[in-house]
Amino acid sequence: MAQRRGAWRNLVALALLLQACVPFALPPAEVQVGYGARRNTSPAGALVDGPVQLRAAIDPFAVMKDRGDRLVDVSAGAFFDLAAQDPTRGGFVDLGLIPWTHPIGESGLMRFEPRLQGRLIYDPDTHAFGEGIAAQLSLDLVNFTDGNFETSGGGGGAFGYLFGEGGVGLYVEAAYGIIHEQRLASISGGFEIKIPAMFGFAWGIPH
Repeated sequence: MAQRRGAWRNLVALALLLQACVPFALPPAEVQVGYGARRNTSPAGALVDGPVQLRAAIDPFAVMKDRGDRLVDVSAGAFFDLAAQDPTRGGFVDLGLIPWTHPIGESGLMRFEPRLQGRLIYDPDTHAFGEGIAAQLSLDLVNFTDGNFETSGGGGGAFGYLFGEGGVGLYVEAAYGIIHEQRLASISGGFEIKIPAMFGFAWGIPH
């Protein structure tokens, strides 16, 4: 009888664990966080503010192993300029050239990359669209990851597989956009994080 009760407890524990286990998959990505000065010109006048900038993009070329010194990089994603007045958001396509790389250690690579972005600006209040362009210069330190990962703590965790470029860097940017009768010009800079593709399972123990 005791063995039967122990077997039932193990089955219940396994069922709870499986119920709390969630599969996930993420593409290779790049996230930028920055700050700068923006001039917003409209028929009502000109306003200068300092929005916090967020960028998130999918970088498909980051899964090309042993091609960290490739000449071209392409990505696509979304941007948000968080300002007290007239925050802007939208999507972009990014084309980068990599004219210079330098090896760091056994597997790291320092990389200089000028980029040109075409942007589609969106106003959720009026459902109107605008267009914009941006030029960036970035300096990154990247390393290719190909292996398992596991982390746990606080009654939960995750395990899975990483594949692609990971790293950190700095960037500067000049951008210009038009939406409605507004003309938005900005100069900014910040840091970026490159995240390899990953898939696996996240779990938590129900309380």
